[in-house]
Amino acid sequence: MATEKLTIVPSLTVRMTESLQRDILALADLRCMERGEYIRHLILQDKLEQHRVWAARNQLFIGAAPSATDTAHDKVLPE
Repeated sequence: MATEKLTIVPSLTVRMTESLQRDILALADLRCMERGEYIRHLILQDKLEQHRVWAARNQLFIGAAPSATDTAHDKVLPE
């Protein structure tokens, strides 16, 4: 996977409580990161988790036989 160049874009304002701000700063400090770097890290981690969920669900459909897409309503039965 190619590394994307970090480009400076307009700031994002996020409203939060003072205690949440303290938590973010403390957690970022534990990882030796700046606040914005830590938030980017969290977003990337969430993207990876969502991809893992997608991949796990996708496995349910990869091996499905073509007839698995047929429904009881796609064929006309004699009366």
